[in-house]
This record gives sequence, structure tokens and C-alpha cells, in this order.
Amino acid sequence: ASLPFDDATRNATRNATASVFYNDTRPAAPNGYLCVYGAKGRLNNLILQNLVGIHMAHHLNRTLLVDPEVSKYYDIDRLSLTTYADSPHRAAIPIEKSDHAACGDPKLISPYSINRGLSIPQRFDDYGSQIKDREVASVDNSDIWYWLGRPPEEVYGKFFRGLVPRQVYLAKVHAFSRENNLLQDR
Repeated sequence: ASLPFDDATRNATRNATASVFYNDTRPAAPNGYLCVYGAKGRLNNLILQNLVGIHMAHHLNRTLLVDPEVSKYYDIDRLSLTTYADSPHRAAIPIEKSDHAACGDPKLISPYSINRGLSIPQRFDDYGSQIKDREVASVDNSDIWYWLGRPPEEVYGKFFRGLVPRQVYLAKVHAFSRENNLLQDR
């Protein structure tokens, strides 16, 4: 007997490989951009940094600049539209599609300090007041991980539903699966 999630998983795989293109045409958020400086580690770590970054950027009414290692593999327009669909502004954009070449060191472009005695939303607000006049604000990778916290479960769900590989990679996976008879219904 098949488990209840087997059909759902199979259907999700078929749907994910369908040729659907997303184009987030919303404008950037009015307070500018936010990026994570010093992003390092494996792709799964970079994805989690962007999860916290997109949540923080949205809270600050900014658009997250996604580093090339993540935007190379994932459809950032879809991620932006899925994570914050009701926002009038773009939640995220690949840094290479912006007017900014790279994420700069926060010590140089947007110095800040974190008051560890504040709650996470208060830290976001405090950070926002420190960088309010900057078109591009940068937050250090270590602060994303250790001091700025975890997004709510609702954001987690929307983020990971929208985190879909770019079409070129989906097509390769689908072709491999078809060639090796891995898509057969059981």
C-alpha cells in the first residue's frame, strides 16, 4: 500500500517540472536593499541565510539582494512572489539583476551595532533606524545566524514552497528521471 504523501509528492514533482515562468515586476521596496555580507558555507547554509534575510528585509521594507551562489540555482522571482505575495514590493532580487555589483562589508557601507537585550523584532527595528539613510544596507553573516533570529513558521513555509530550482535545472532533473524510468506511477 502506498503512503498518503506518495501521490502528493509525485504530483508536486510533475508540477515543479512544468514550464512555468515567474517574473516579479513589482518595484523594489521603498527603503532600499538589504544584503547578507560574508555569505559562506554550503548551499543549504546560504539558503537559510537568505530565509532570514528575506524576512528581515521585508520587516524593514527593503528588498533582499540574493547572492549569485543561490540565484544561479534557484528562481528568485518565484521565491519573491511566493514568500511575500501580498506585498506591493519585490521581496528579493538576484544581486546581478540590480544596480549593485556585490554586497559590501557592513563596517564600510552601513555600520551598525546589535543590542542583544532586545527581542528579535526590536533588533530589526533598531537596525533599521541605524541604516535608514542607506540605499543598500548590509548585515554580516554572523549576525544573521546568531543574533537576528528565526522567521515565523508561516514565512518558513512560503519560502520553501517558493524555493524552486531554475527551469534549466528542473529540465535536467526531469530528463534524467525520464531516461531512467524514475517518473513511473507505481
